[in-house]
Amino acid sequence: MVTLLSDPLFQLILALAFAALFGIAAAHKWAERVRFGETLRAYGIAPSVASIVTSLLASMETLVSAGLLWPDTRQVSAGIAAGLLIGYGAVLARALRQGRNIADCGCSLGAPQPVQPVLVFRNLALASVAALLLVAPAWRPLGNVDALIAAAALVTIGLLYSVLNTLLTHQPRTNEIAADGGHAHG
Repeated sequence: MVTLLSDPLFQLILALAFAALFGIAAAHKWAERVRFGETLRAYGIAPSVASIVTSLLASMETLVSAGLLWPDTRQVSAGIAAGLLIGYGAVLARALRQGRNIADCGCSLGAPQPVQPVLVFRNLALASVAALLLVAPAWRPLGNVDALIAAAALVTIGLLYSVLNTLLTHQPRTNEIAADGGHAHG
């Protein structure tokens, strides 16, 4: 019986969305090795191992991204993806608990995204969604309408994720403006 969670279209959409997420994350780490190494040092990673940790994380994210594209490796890759997201959330929570003021979480491309509690929640939510790929997929043929639905869903997910990240990036500044009575300075 095909249910929403086991529907191959639902599974494909999730797999492609997470493959994109982890592919972009890996590309960010590979392209910005020095910057990401500095971010790791802000979390307390020793400079002598920051480069190794950067390569290890980028390699794992690359493998997860590729593994999500093939049905035979999708469930294992989804489990690793969920584990990485939980691990990243734990590192964020630890930094917050220690009172570290980290200007860039290392979570995204572009503008720095300050470490803040909502990022812990975001990572745990993403891990929960990634875990949905652990459900064994049912079989049904996918047709042209399914391809259109998948394309529309992926564009929508990408846009929503981008908007969410933009809001999270600017949230600390928005809070400062609100605390100042709505007056932006500098």
